[in-house]
Amino acid sequence: MMHHCHHLLRNKVLLLFILFSLPSITSAYANNNNEGKPKPLMRAWMCSGKTQRDMVDKLAQAGIVKSSINKEALLRVDRKNYVLKSDYAYEDSPLPIGFGQTISAPHMHAHVLEDLLPPLLQASKDKPDKLLKILDVGCGSGYLTAVFGRMIESKENRRKSTPLNEGRVFGIDVVPELVDMSKKNVMKEDGDLLDSHTVEFMLRDGWKGYPEGAPFNAIHVGAAAGKYILCHSPTPISRFSSAQSSIKYLFHFSSNFSNGTNDAIGSRWSHGCACWARWGYAVFV
Repeated sequence: MMHHCHHLLRNKVLLLFILFSLPSITSAYANNNNEGKPKPLMRAWMCSGKTQRDMVDKLAQAGIVKSSINKEALLRVDRKNYVLKSDYAYEDSPLPIGFGQTISAPHMHAHVLEDLLPPLLQASKDKPDKLLKILDVGCGSGYLTAVFGRMIESKENRRKSTPLNEGRVFGIDVVPELVDMSKKNVMKEDGDLLDSHTVEFMLRDGWKGYPEGAPFNAIHVGAAAGKYILCHSPTPISRFSSAQSSIKYLFHFSSNFSNGTNDAIGSRWSHGCACWARWGYAVFV
């Protein structure tokens, strides 16, 4: 009798598990009233497209790209110009760019843009006549640096009017070949960003930053670090910015990309410092 009860209980538990699992299975699809067929919902790693617009539209459908400003910037910089194999340009995954480095997945770049946009908008509102400045540490093949450039390029060159101030973007990398690659990639279809000095690429050690260009409204760090950066210390930050910057502390993280894992830790601190980490990048604003 006891064995029979256990058997019935196990069956009930199994049935309940199946019933409660059904919503999560069916919720992976959204009804498309036009076609009458279920349409897969987009999410990170599933936003691959056949073209740049197709990929960006899927990032927007997934709710990763939320702002029209970021969507327009992404549409204007074709990822195929910044990868080694154009056949895979619109895959929502990292791709090798040589020298042991990769270009991040499109959904990662979209997250970065969404994280950076609010403080840039606020800075533009507070000081509408002041140039915005962004530092991109670990520019890689130049893709995200170029997208930053489209966000804050000359207003007369923007296809759509936005409230963002004009500004400059500084892309730095410790690998000389990647700095050269970035310049060549941008020249393919985004050369106006270099001609107008909206974007500049330099050979620099990310640990030392670019103090000559400080202060920055935002700093994106897309490079791996093999050891910890000092946190809650005012000394190292001078490498990236100046005393006038709202940035008070450096981000404390370490990453190991050789095996596809990382160990990034991020938080929002007081004193006007905001920092995010999401799978291996850090944003300082």
